[in-house]
Amino acid sequence: MVWLKRDIRTDDHAPLCRAAESDLPCIVMYVFEPEVRTAKDYDARHERFIVQSLTDFEGRLQRAGKRVHILHGSVVEVFEALAGQYAVNHVYAHFETGNHITFQRDVAVKKLLSEKGISLKEFKQYAVWRGLKTRKGRGTRSSEFLSRPLYQLDLNRLETIALPSHVTSRFSAEDILHRVGGSDQKMQKGGETQALKTLNSFFEYRSRGYMKGISKPAASRESCSRLSPYLAWGNVSIRRVYQECVQQAKGGNAKNLLFFAERLRWHCHFIQKFESESRMEFENYNSGYNRMEKPFNEAYFQAWKTGTTGYPLVDACMRAVRETGYLNFRMRAMVVSFITAHLWQPWQPAAEWLARMFLDYEPGIHYPQFQMQAGITGVNTIRIYNPVKQSVEHDPQGEFIKKYVSELFNVPPAYIHEPWKMPLMEQQFAGCMIGEHYPAPIVNLEKANKYAADMLWKMRKDSEVKRESRRILNRHTTRG
Repeated sequence: MVWLKRDIRTDDHAPLCRAAESDLPCIVMYVFEPEVRTAKDYDARHERFIVQSLTDFEGRLQRAGKRVHILHGSVVEVFEALAGQYAVNHVYAHFETGNHITFQRDVAVKKLLSEKGISLKEFKQYAVWRGLKTRKGRGTRSSEFLSRPLYQLDLNRLETIALPSHVTSRFSAEDILHRVGGSDQKMQKGGETQALKTLNSFFEYRSRGYMKGISKPAASRESCSRLSPYLAWGNVSIRRVYQECVQQAKGGNAKNLLFFAERLRWHCHFIQKFESESRMEFENYNSGYNRMEKPFNEAYFQAWKTGTTGYPLVDACMRAVRETGYLNFRMRAMVVSFITAHLWQPWQPAAEWLARMFLDYEPGIHYPQFQMQAGITGVNTIRIYNPVKQSVEHDPQGEFIKKYVSELFNVPPAYIHEPWKMPLMEQQFAGCMIGEHYPAPIVNLEKANKYAADMLWKMRKDSEVKRESRRILNRHTTRG
């Protein structure tokens, strides 16, 4: 049996290759899980992307005369039903660093399979190791993993079988597939075919603007790789991307491509951090910050979510991510900084909400990054991004702002970053009265920045924060 999770592809797929090499009849399956689908970090946009990915995957298998079973239900119950129907020798799957729900599910599946005497083999998808105590030697092992030859699947050797009707009807996913069908033209479409097209277009021409456009909210949508959702849901392997990147860099454009390759290493670095300390999904992983009080303010949270804070670039970013599922790295850092520092709000509700909005949501990257940008690790530099400064530097003419904040469309460039400074007559000419058509700033930026900076630097000197910082450095970094 091959159990698909966040690895919906045929290329560089160790479980499928091992199943094909076994010469045993094989069940290939994906299971939509009720607990995952109702979790606080799951959204309809994720489900649509998964369905698109499965449709593409199914098409690839069908063209070779093979089949995949798409089911809905408890994975443990699915395995129990299939183990009662067949003599199962092996279950092959990719090792997953997911959220708490998927981790508990994996524990339950391992227990069941062990009780039934069924072998479970999990293969690495990233340069991530479970049970790693220190980072010593990880860099070398990571490089070796990323450079290892890709798995080559011979579909002709894969013998897939049909499931009996009583199993497919009991665990039917037809309602999900039917309801989620179609696409949203404003969001990237899932599937291995689209992933490879995106990969090729990046290396062929888009990457030439990578370093120049990486921080710009508009340009980054073209010049960044846009591979993140395909990596998150496993439509393409990180080793395929990394090796192609290194190879392409030999033919030119090396500066941009090697800069990108380093960020692929960061991808595995952050997932390893989460794998080693997954409680950061819920808690401050520097426990010294538990004493820092941040009362939840529903009005602030709603204004941030809906893009009505009165700060144009923040509002444009929040509306853009709701509409398209994407923000570049710099803008993600800015909106997290704004909610956790300027609005002085706890990070957990914001992290849950953005997890649902990001089409490329990857728990292992999302939570470590969120805490880092919130300034509560005790080891990273405290960065409080000034949204006006970011706006002037990265969207000088306000093109990105005007695309997503229609109320400001007629505002002159001189005032687009700080529309509250427009004289009354200018507001009338622009058809944008501050406080009526577009909100006044929700907080005073300078005062909010000073308060947050004072509090964060004060906490940085706290004895427990320092003690936890030393622990974190010992566990998550290497000397030098």
